[in-house]
Amino acid sequence: MNTPRIDKVALLNQLRLCSLTDLKNLCFYLESEQPELRLFYDNLAGDTLEDKARELILHLQKYERLSSWSLLREVIETHLPFMQVAFLPTRAELTAVTPPPAAEIPTSVVKEAAVPPSPTSPPPPC
Repeated sequence: MNTPRIDKVALLNQLRLCSLTDLKNLCFYLESEQPELRLFYDNLAGDTLEDKARELILHLQKYERLSSWSLLREVIETHLPFMQVAFLPTRAELTAVTPPPAAEIPTSVVKEAAVPPSPTSPPPPC
């Protein structure tokens, strides 16, 4: 399965359409939705919109979690609807390509996977 591709150049171009206030609001909403991202506007390096937009993208990329990109899409669609976000994955797209967390896998499946077959046991039926 292929994971959705994030076009970071397109994202940067869309963030350039924002004002610094829009970018600050975007960071606020991202932080309030997913505090573990620790995404505070004041922590983004740079003084210009371009610098801060690049830092935002780098910060999200550092987490390497596609859920961060879908969250970004949802926050933009809700709070900055003038931006285009078709290149960012939706939650539905992520659900289709992301394996479920271990907590969602039945315990019996986890136990079976953890126990290697013994060399004397017959091969499993096909």
